[in-house]
Amino acid sequence: MREARHDLDLETLRRVVELLARARRIDVYGYGGSGFLAGETQHCLASLGVASVAYSDPTLQMVSAPRLTAEDVLFVLSFSGRTSYLISNMEIAKKAGARIVSISAGGSVVASLADENINLNA
Repeated sequence: MREARHDLDLETLRRVVELLARARRIDVYGYGGSGFLAGETQHCLASLGVASVAYSDPTLQMVSAPRLTAEDVLFVLSFSGRTSYLISNMEIAKKAGARIVSISAGGSVVASLADENINLNA
C-alpha cells in the first residue's frame, strides 16, 4: 500500500478523472485477471451513474476499438503492461482517435501507449 501511495501521481489522477467525466463512451479492456477487474470497473462506474462496457475478450475488443472516437475513452487495465492482445487493440483505438487511460506498470508498453497512465508497480 505504501508503494502504491508513493507511485500515485495526484495530477495524473485528476487528468484521468477529467477524461472519464467528459467521455461520451467508456470502454474498459482487460485480459485474464485484468479482465475480471474490467468487469468490476464497469460495475463501479455504473454505481456512479456512468455508462460503460467492459470487454475481456480480445476479439470483442478488436470489434469495439475502431468504433471509438475522439469523444470516447478507452480505459485499459493491465498488471504486466505487456499483454499483446491489449497492445494491438489499444493501437487500433488510438488510430480511431480515442483517448486512452490505463492502470498499468510504469514504463510498460501499455503505459506508453496511453494518454494518461496511473502507475501500478506491484
